[in-house]
Amino acid sequence: MEKDRRKEAYAKNLGYKIIRFNNNDLENNIEGVLEAICLLINKNLTLSVTRLLL
Repeated sequence: MEKDRRKEAYAKNLGYKIIRFNNNDLENNIEGVLEAICLLINKNLTLSVTRLLL
């Protein structure tokens, strides 16, 4: 677990956003997983565009 926390902190410091899904969702609800990812991407794009316009 400590190794995972270090890797996650490193990625966050590089500007990456970490999202996690459990195995059940990946195996049985891939559409929901993809929708969640798309929503996060669209949210971040909207925030980025809004910042550019301000």
